Amino acid sequence: MRYVYEPRQDRVSAGRVMTSRHGGAGWRIILMPLVLVMSAMVLPVAKSADVPSGIERILKARKLVVSMHAEDAVPFFMVDKSGRLYGLEIELMFDLARKLGVDVCFQRDRKTYDEIVQSVEKREADVGVSVLSRTTKRAISVSFSDPYVVLHHALLLNRNKTEKLSGGKKLAEWLSSSGLAIGVVKGSSYVEFAQRDYPSAQLVQFVSFDAAAQAVLKGEIHAALYDDAAVQDWISEHPEAALYIQMQIRQDREDPIAIAVNCEDTHLLQWINVYIDTIRKDGTLDKLVSTYLKGNVWKEPSIE
Repeated sequence: MRYVYEPRQDRVSAGRVMTSRHGGAGWRIILMPLVLVMSAMVLPVAKSADVPSGIERILKARKLVVSMHAEDAVPFFMVDKSGRLYGLEIELMFDLARKLGVDVCFQRDRKTYDEIVQSVEKREADVGVSVLSRTTKRAISVSFSDPYVVLHHALLLNRNKTEKLSGGKKLAEWLSSSGLAIGVVKGSSYVEFAQRDYPSAQLVQFVSFDAAAQAVLKGEIHAALYDDAAVQDWISEHPEAALYIQMQIRQDREDPIAIAVNCEDTHLLQWINVYIDTIRKDGTLDKLVSTYLKGNVWKEPSIE
């Protein structure tokens, strides 16, 4: 609702001094300053009312715009041989859009995960998903939903190279070594995680986890840090590398995965959290997790 202040001209004239009808020491009001003050109070409200909320914008456009990474992240989102996009997060977004009664549009043009966050911040998309880690650094720019999946940090290690460095020490001890070289994916949350957990290590950034894993396999770096789902998938796709590498999951390091929403879209964020809570309770979320993270059924797309 818009509010407009209009002084009544039949009682006062702009800029004149109005005295109390009781006269004498009655009150005095200078009308022009009052109009200016009231205008300053009213105009910002009218301006903000012209900006539709996240849900209103989506319903009006009849589509949900989802910002995503350009490269596949198995099993969360990937393309099959026929060119069809599918995965845990794809099914999640299709279902979320259906609950809103709109279509879904996937924008797969972001080269880093941080760019997805930036696109939501700039309102180039309604939401962002792509195995996005909910971090304090990213939460400065955007809001995050409740997590729908919780992963763990994992290290892909070169057996020979780490044995020489460890010298018989426990993993927690030699991971603090200054001679350790760890590979991370550029523009991912794992750059921040590695800087926090392995401050003495040399960080080497790669364009993809596959590139980092290949560097581990070749002995160019000691380890690659990423989420356990991605590391496990890479190992299953490269059985020939089993003699040379191993995986170490950090159960003490969780990686909550959530949906990024613009900070001003509070109603949309609340609705998404209600949606996540609902599918968690009705078993839909468990079914997705079982399909894509606990088995190989996801290799046969099920989206209609």
